[in-house]
Amino acid sequence: MDENVQIFVSEAEELLVEMEDALLELEERQDDEILNLIFRAAHTIKGSAGLFGFEHIIGFTHVVENILDDMRNCLIPITSELITILMRSKDHIGKLIEALPEEDNFDAEEEKEILDILSVFKNADTAAPSIDTKANNDENSADESAEDSADSDHYHISLRLGIDTYRQGFDPAAMFKQLAELGTVKEAILIESAIPQLSDLDSESCYMGWEIALKSNAEKEFIGEIFEFLDGVVYTILPPKSRFSDYKHLIEQLPEEDDLALGQILLQTGSLTEEELQLILQQQSEQQQAEEGGEGTVLTGDLLVQNKMVQKEVVEEALEKQKKVKTKKQQAMSFVKVDSAKLDKLVNLVGELVINGAKMSQISERFDDDDLAETMESMMMSLEEMRETALGLRMIPIGSTFNRFHRVVRDTSKDLNKEIRLEIYGAETELDKTVIEKIADPLMHLVRNSLDHGIEMPDERVRLGKQKEGLIKLNAHHEAGMIVIEINDDGKGLDPDKLLNKAIEKGIVKENQKLTQHEIYNLIFEAGFSMAKEISNISGRGVGMDVVRRNIEALRGNIQIASESGVGTTINIQLPLTLAIIDGFHISVNQEDFIIPLDMIQECVTLTKAQIEEASMHNYITLRDEVLPLIQLKRYFNLEDNDTTGYSESRNIQHENVVVVQFGKNKVGLTVDILLGETQAVIKPMGRIFKGLNGFAGFTILGSGHVALVIDVPGLVKDVVSNEKKYFSKMEKKVGHIPSHFH
Repeated sequence: MDENVQIFVSEAEELLVEMEDALLELEERQDDEILNLIFRAAHTIKGSAGLFGFEHIIGFTHVVENILDDMRNCLIPITSELITILMRSKDHIGKLIEALPEEDNFDAEEEKEILDILSVFKNADTAAPSIDTKANNDENSADESAEDSADSDHYHISLRLGIDTYRQGFDPAAMFKQLAELGTVKEAILIESAIPQLSDLDSESCYMGWEIALKSNAEKEFIGEIFEFLDGVVYTILPPKSRFSDYKHLIEQLPEEDDLALGQILLQTGSLTEEELQLILQQQSEQQQAEEGGEGTVLTGDLLVQNKMVQKEVVEEALEKQKKVKTKKQQAMSFVKVDSAKLDKLVNLVGELVINGAKMSQISERFDDDDLAETMESMMMSLEEMRETALGLRMIPIGSTFNRFHRVVRDTSKDLNKEIRLEIYGAETELDKTVIEKIADPLMHLVRNSLDHGIEMPDERVRLGKQKEGLIKLNAHHEAGMIVIEINDDGKGLDPDKLLNKAIEKGIVKENQKLTQHEIYNLIFEAGFSMAKEISNISGRGVGMDVVRRNIEALRGNIQIASESGVGTTINIQLPLTLAIIDGFHISVNQEDFIIPLDMIQECVTLTKAQIEEASMHNYITLRDEVLPLIQLKRYFNLEDNDTTGYSESRNIQHENVVVVQFGKNKVGLTVDILLGETQAVIKPMGRIFKGLNGFAGFTILGSGHVALVIDVPGLVKDVVSNEKKYFSKMEKKVGHIPSHFH
């Protein structure tokens, strides 16, 4: 695809997102500015498509644009049904854009159906004001109270003939005849103040002037052409106030050119003639020269209003256009679009610099050179700042992902005949671009499940004493060095007994198997598990939730469920901030190197002799009156010495270090041999041969050139717990019970 077409596609996709958000907002709050934003998005897509000759996009978007224009003119009322078909139209435009450059890969039947529905709205005789009536009344009242002798349906022409007008062969009757051809002269008041005393009167000179009210649909420039050929004539033409909306529309549609002057805006929209502009510019120049220092203190807009050439409202709209253009230009100067592949390459290069920087730092330690040490320290500080900046380029607000669920909630709730509202919190929370891309689908599954299974029908909610309208909340925030995303609904919650019975029925768990409430809730993530009584296009096939858990765990994340029957359900997702470069803590276990994400570490402690004895007996220690479970990494990673014969004996050492880690509300201690300090780790993915290996998020290369595995703390804990359950289950089967010292 041509590079320019790719730019068009990218910009069109952004406009379609803005269009969808605005349509959802318009359904909640009918406002002129929101409607104008939707119209501008469609108009811009059509105009840009015209540059490339994409006729199909132009034709379809033109139909949508006409509907939007009728909505702006209050010819079509804004209803939920109209918003729905406009949503479908927006989706279809997106499909046409996705099909580029061929432009023939689209659903013709769907397009015909959309066009047929749009034609019904277009042809319906249901003209009614759809925007806030009170606001319009206030605006009309302001127009009527404005200082202007003209009423709202005609041009007001103020005409003063020149002294030599008659000598040029001018006939006033011909002028009025031309005006009559353009419309209806409702009133013409002769101005006699310039006529001198009879003794000073020159019979060949002209002293006449008129104030004329002309009702006409002609453009202002055509009316001005009647007087253009006369020398010395001074005139102003004030358009009717009823044309203000037309001028406003024309001003909005002007191309957003740089340094667009006020006079140029008014000239291009026909609300000002070239002669009037030149007259005002000359008057402005004269007044500026009269001012001390010649500074430009006289504003063009003020002069136009004072001379009654343009209404104040039109000038204000033109000034607003100027402001928008300048703001957009400043934003364009502040932001540069970058290919995501180039951005990923930059992060990879910075990662390599981090590795080489660590290697250089280790080499410099071998030399007793103060200058070298100082230079290395300065370089490492700069490198760390570069790393933070490069990673910051990949960090984007999660709100862009959250906002798409407004449409999902709206459409799905209508399909289910439910009333559901979505509230979003923490949309400004930033997350790595790669993480956001991969979390979108899991979030979609979770939201749709809340809509289908969580929120009750309106009648049932009322019977239970709840609000008729259900509520789903999406919330994102930072916690313990991770991003936490919560999906909360105020529905019926999860029933542990029903979940367990369904799992037994499907053979997922055995009938005599004992599960905690937390384990029962997690059954919904098992493959093939579903509580839906009927299969629908929303849910019921038992696929999706197991994929959700796998996708989140693939991002080194963790998912938990909390629920209360009759109150609601909260799903908590914990994700790392980034997948690329992290601050880590370097540890060693039996001469093997490992990295623990620094954000998860609470503290490092050296166990006392009493704590070592306690750990050897119970696999936990008491740390400041708090029970801390322990995971011995040497045993878990099968790195025990060859002469070790048992678990207790391997713990019988004089010094033992424990790294206390926390993720979410869980806290555990990892026993290690040596603490080597903080380091920057560039996480690289494990190869296919290690697929399915639990407890590791990837690997990194140390400054020494050695490879260190990066520990996935949530995955590690989960795997340890799972192995213990299997171990105790086998023990119980073998001896009939679990020995008391294991409890």
